[in-house]
Amino acid sequence: MNKKKGIVITSTIITTIILIVICFIVFNISPYDLYGGDRCPKCKSTNVGTFFYGEYDPEFEDSITLAKVEEGVLIPGGCVIDYDSPKYRCNDCSFMWGKY
Repeated sequence: MNKKKGIVITSTIITTIILIVICFIVFNISPYDLYGGDRCPKCKSTNVGTFFYGEYDPEFEDSITLAKVEEGVLIPGGCVIDYDSPKYRCNDCSFMWGKY
């Protein structure tokens, strides 16, 4: 009876892994897209910036925003958001991940 339980648990784990892989393929998701923006998935640095996208607006340009851009907390991403536009960038290793 214990042997059957082990087989059932193992097959459930394998099925779950297969479903996750299929979801990554079908929805074009990278495992890195599941990471948040608090730590780089490649080098584990916490020196991470967030991209912002949109058309330039002079009213948006205040001293706080410019300071965040200079620090690397905010990163101008341009006007257009594509399907593969990154959401975060590591300021140490320049790795980009996440999707908008």
